[in-house]
Amino acid sequence: MLRFSLAMRMHSPHVEMLRQLGHATAGRPEGDHNAWVRIADAIATGTQHIQTNIEAWAEHKQDTLPVFSHDYVYTSHNTSAVPVAFLYANPAASPAEFRTFHNALTTLAKAGQVVYVLRYYLAWDLYDQVMNLQGYGVDLAIKNLEYKAMDDQVKDKAEDADEDEEAVAVEGDDEVQGFKFNVLKERHPALKTSLHSFRQFLGEHNQDFDQLKVWDLKNLGVQATQRILAASDPLRAMRDISQSFPTLASSLTRIKLNQTLVAQITDNQNALSSDTTFLINGRAIDPRSYSIYRLLSILKEEVQRVERLQTMYLPSHEAARIASASLPPVPSIRFNITGRTGAIQFMNDLEKEPQYGRWPRTLMDFARRGYPGQMKFVAKNVFTVVTVLDPSQPGALGIMATVENVIRQNAPLRFGFVFVTDDEDTSSDEVNMGRAIAKTIAYLLKHHTSRAALMLMGVMNYQMQGAEATLTMDTFAQAYEMVASNMDKPLKDLDEVLSSKEFDSVLKAANQFAFERGLSKGSLPLGFLNGKLVDQKKDFMEGVVEAYFEQVPGLQTLIVNHAISDSESVYEFLMAPPKQWEEMVGQIAPKFSPYIIPTEAQPLKYIPLVSHKDELSRLAFFESNRDAVKSVTHIIAVNPEDPEHLEFLHSVLERVEKKEEEHARWAVLINPGPDAEIDHSGIVALLAGTPTAPVAFVRQVLDKASATGACDENGACKGVPITLEEVFTLATAESAKVKQSAYTSEKIQGALASHRRLCRDLFKLQPGEGAVVSNGRLVFRTHGEAAGDVHPMSTLSPSDMTFLGHYQAQRVSVALPLLNEAALLGLDPDDITSATRSNIVMGVASLLGQDEVSSVVRKSLPANAVPSVVLPPTNAEGEAVEPLLDVVLVVDPLSKAAQKLSPLLMALRRVVPVTVTLYINPVLSLSDLPLKNFYHLVLQEELEFTQAGQLTAGPSAMLSGLPPARVLTLAMETPEAWLVQPIIAKYDLDNIKLEDLPASEKIMTAVFRLEHILVEGSCNDITANPTPPRGLELELAPVTPTPDIPTQDTLVMSNLGYYQLKANPGIWRLRIATGRGTRLFTMQNAQVDQIAEGQAEEYRWVAVTSFLGEWLLLNVVRRPGMEKEQLL
Repeated sequence: MLRFSLAMRMHSPHVEMLRQLGHATAGRPEGDHNAWVRIADAIATGTQHIQTNIEAWAEHKQDTLPVFSHDYVYTSHNTSAVPVAFLYANPAASPAEFRTFHNALTTLAKAGQVVYVLRYYLAWDLYDQVMNLQGYGVDLAIKNLEYKAMDDQVKDKAEDADEDEEAVAVEGDDEVQGFKFNVLKERHPALKTSLHSFRQFLGEHNQDFDQLKVWDLKNLGVQATQRILAASDPLRAMRDISQSFPTLASSLTRIKLNQTLVAQITDNQNALSSDTTFLINGRAIDPRSYSIYRLLSILKEEVQRVERLQTMYLPSHEAARIASASLPPVPSIRFNITGRTGAIQFMNDLEKEPQYGRWPRTLMDFARRGYPGQMKFVAKNVFTVVTVLDPSQPGALGIMATVENVIRQNAPLRFGFVFVTDDEDTSSDEVNMGRAIAKTIAYLLKHHTSRAALMLMGVMNYQMQGAEATLTMDTFAQAYEMVASNMDKPLKDLDEVLSSKEFDSVLKAANQFAFERGLSKGSLPLGFLNGKLVDQKKDFMEGVVEAYFEQVPGLQTLIVNHAISDSESVYEFLMAPPKQWEEMVGQIAPKFSPYIIPTEAQPLKYIPLVSHKDELSRLAFFESNRDAVKSVTHIIAVNPEDPEHLEFLHSVLERVEKKEEEHARWAVLINPGPDAEIDHSGIVALLAGTPTAPVAFVRQVLDKASATGACDENGACKGVPITLEEVFTLATAESAKVKQSAYTSEKIQGALASHRRLCRDLFKLQPGEGAVVSNGRLVFRTHGEAAGDVHPMSTLSPSDMTFLGHYQAQRVSVALPLLNEAALLGLDPDDITSATRSNIVMGVASLLGQDEVSSVVRKSLPANAVPSVVLPPTNAEGEAVEPLLDVVLVVDPLSKAAQKLSPLLMALRRVVPVTVTLYINPVLSLSDLPLKNFYHLVLQEELEFTQAGQLTAGPSAMLSGLPPARVLTLAMETPEAWLVQPIIAKYDLDNIKLEDLPASEKIMTAVFRLEHILVEGSCNDITANPTPPRGLELELAPVTPTPDIPTQDTLVMSNLGYYQLKANPGIWRLRIATGRGTRLFTMQNAQVDQIAEGQAEEYRWVAVTSFLGEWLLLNVVRRPGMEKEQLL
């Protein structure tokens, strides 16, 4: 992979960016120095000056340089209270000097005194070096001349008579249909005339593709498949056929059709999609939009994934198989979202309202088969959507208006809202907007009709289009008056409705409903369809419709089995099913926990535990049955001085003692506070020592330690200290089996140091912070990211922990059978215990969870699909080796995807051990030529050197065997971020006709240059509703302005706020162009430089570090007083 990366020049943009960044920010000291440390503006050329500069920073608190995402950071925890120390060095120039500074700063970072950032300082200049790139394709399309006028005058070709055989050659090897005629002529000079005649014969039969009849074209896909399967190298055959198809079409038609193959392809097409499918370890890659550079990054990620699995004692082929697995979707769990308290305000009722009166009225009508993708129009409340939201929060009005529109269109769904509002503030005269909306809707539903309430929702949302972000009381009053004017029955005055206490009980019930079900305002809005959470990543109705069709089969099964009768409420049945139907209905969770079910407010976060597997395996695990492999491992970090932490741990161990979760085990990490004062050696010994003490005895000690001890002036109390001697005394008194020799002071200190290290380096916890980690997923931590954001451990209730255990067990269910069957390498058979396999399950689950965090989709093909070819991995000598990757390709051999992917897979097989499974999926009946172009993918796996040791010019595209009489159009297929243009092109590249080339020219040449790499993004004005600031001028300036690198500018478009700027690898400053834009707007999260007295420049750093370009979301805010000003 490294050789491939170097050949692709993968890291060249990053190196150039580092060079520019170093020159721009290093502040290089005078003298001959190869390494130095910068803290704010202070430079240390020796390690003895670093501490002095730290103390100086602490005294003045100067601003330090920004830290970028690509910087190499060795961080401490308390990053806001310590300086950032930048080490600028070139390790290759002076390894000893670099090592001295690195060791010193690493020690300071571990001690929490600095944040250590390493930046390479590269002294050489790279601008004059030009290199050939690769990773692009060259497409020569045969031009359609049906409506084109061409110069068809006869040309005098007498001068070409001696060189007629070279006139069609555009490549040195002169290859036609696999025959290399230049090689044959060298070996058999006496047969030169015969070879020339044979070459002309092949050329004539290759170039009459437009003369083929429709019946000749019909089976071309199958015939091409036969040629590929008969070849010794199927990938090479596919490449040759697809990339030069127009000249090979005629010869393919003469292949006798294999009916057995046709039958096999037909069977496969019943199981496979007709689209191209490209999977790397199950990871789906879009063949239409992939870039070689992006693909190389994916390959590295997948190889690292397999290599990490190999560290879990898994053989290579098992690791590759497990790497192709993925955690199943979020378990389909219903939540008890019932409306018995009156908190849910329903907007419609399919069983009572006349607009649904003409629909069938029985559940058996719902169970009948219908057209795929069509909803079931039955006048029963089969599906109920309950949306819990704060009506004053952004986006709430949009959801309410969507519901109004869907109900107006008579969708077979019942909708209800739970309006969560702030408690009434009697000390303020200001009307709470959320309470006002909720009260008004409750009034309209009770005293008028749901039509009035729905109309109010629609009018409010309509009035908000293009208006201010926050709904004002005036706008709300106008909406109410508009509704009143359309009602037959007069409405009460709005002030009278808002001042009434009649609906305070409804608002209180809604808040109580949300509280009891764990629905905090921070996690809202949330939608539930029949109790199941609607996917928040999708548009509201898109998520509802998707959930609808997922639940239809299960409900039909219940109805057919007479589980639900017409007289019953489907919704109430699903919320509390009879015992005999519980398994079919699914798990019912009593409350929603935002910490367990991922939401936008609480996204998933997985920590790869494999990197610290040895330390984690030495933890003390509490479990009810040590002979069984555990699918779930919970790790709890606690502060032994915090009584609340110990109480939580006490409740957890109670579950272990009662054997409530036999599929789970628990480990405890001791994470003392920064200023630990009491002696907690007894607690440490019991929670960290191995073998573990009896659970009942540990709970007894925790019960004693969690009692309230000393309290400070702020009311913060500590637990009762439990020393090791007290533990031994209590164990003797209780006759507990505690092996005292296992709890020596040395072992306790070693275990405590290991626990602190895991909390700091692996889980990134602050000293004294509590946390719950389940199979590598960070479920809960007591300290939020914001200062002062602290949550008690009791936030997770016992029911939450039960739910968490079942939830995680369902997630890992797909990988557990694979792991239980896998043979383990590097372990003595006697060491392969249930604990060993439980550790492997824990590590593998943490790795598989990374996919969900990064939104990676993994797929597998149907089991009944039969592969056409399986190519096992081999080394350079052709010997079989263990695979690291498993690649699956479903492709039509006569498609553009085959043109691109076949050479890519050939290169990949030479770079990394990979199993390629090929499903050739041609179109069975063609009526036209599927490909009318020639193609070449420029790809070279390794750098090439001359005999003198110099790099060769590099790869280029060379196409041969082209029809000389055809008009061709050349197109470059490059990564989307590239701006290329031809710098050498003697002839029109849109109208290439090789027979018109002069006799003196045997090869037509074109050279393109990569001029720029694009910086793209989206710009939003977030002062009010996020809207694009159309016409805002942006500038992209080099960090060190030079005449050769001008400042680029562009305008923000109205379409999604898109902007595009031309850049090159390096470090840049993105800013608003001086003028009206800077008078109206300021950039969010911007750096500010004082350029003159009273003048400041705002900008964002932009680092172009790859050939893929850069995408940046830019938010701007209007300056005070400029909220109503127009930009244009």
